Amino acid sequence: TLNMPGMTMSFPVADQSLLTKLQTGDHVRVGARESEEGLVIEHIEKLGGQP
Repeated sequence: TLNMPGMTMSFPVADQSLLTKLQTGDHVRVGARESEEGLVIEHIEKLGGQP
């Protein structure tokens, strides 16, 4: 981990269905790819607690 405090960062998501089971405050791990427009989220893993 990067040992950073929580923050908000906005990136487009490749598939909106990745967001259906997430709630505000969830801890997640994401996988992204670089596109011509910037980073695009391709994978989201919901973590069980404080990472």
